[in-house]
Amino acid sequence: MVGTSPGPRGYGPLIVLVVLFLGVGALALLVPSGSAVHRVALVLWGAIPIAAALWEYAYRRIEAHRLLVNRVRFWISNPESRWGMVAEFDVADPKLAMDQAVGGLESLLGPGDQALSRSPRLSVWQIQGLTLRLEADMASDPTGDDQPLLRVEFPMAPRSFRKWHDVISETASAVMETIEKRVQPLEQKYVVTVGFPGENPYFGLFVNNVARSAVTRFEVDYFEQRATGCDVVRVRKDRMEMVTSSMHAARQLSLHYLALGPAGGS
Repeated sequence: MVGTSPGPRGYGPLIVLVVLFLGVGALALLVPSGSAVHRVALVLWGAIPIAAALWEYAYRRIEAHRLLVNRVRFWISNPESRWGMVAEFDVADPKLAMDQAVGGLESLLGPGDQALSRSPRLSVWQIQGLTLRLEADMASDPTGDDQPLLRVEFPMAPRSFRKWHDVISETASAVMETIEKRVQPLEQKYVVTVGFPGENPYFGLFVNNVARSAVTRFEVDYFEQRATGCDVVRVRKDRMEMVTSSMHAARQLSLHYLALGPAGGS
């Protein structure tokens, strides 16, 4: 796995350590010399700077630590980010695939879910607060042979951090997996996009010593290694795109980069 840049630092715990450091120093000056409290204060006076240095090092160098810190920080501050997904299923008969996908989707509908518009080639649905587009299309093939496609899309939409986990793990996964099972595509591709309210926190991983405001366009593609293969991760100035061949990988990559990503916060 390619490491990610720290992005916005976890300054909250460092500020707490600094306050404790100053408080312990004041305590050491106020209590009688040689007392048990004075000795404890002296030990803490030396231990707190070491803890602060270890925290900073771990946050910048250890991805698992940074992920845990950011998950806790994002869970508390609950920042907003944008997420969307497009699945492209290669099919033999796009009309039949559309009917099969609609049948699978109808089996998942709950209270308040509904079709907003329907036609033989395009239908738009509202399901669990998400907009879903089903489109039967002919993909452009460089060889000149058009490959029939069924395109299933959750358009980019904003959500708070706490809501995204359930949206991706439950609603989006259930919809995509049900449609894929009904359609039985010849091949499939999932493209996940994670957008950030400010600059992309992964941007610094690839660009150093360049003012980010001066960059008009930035693109890097790399492979995200997994046990079952590899996926393409595309880093843009303000977002991430993940291209994979399975819904399981799309879900894992979505949650991984959403948890590490949204800019802002202390």
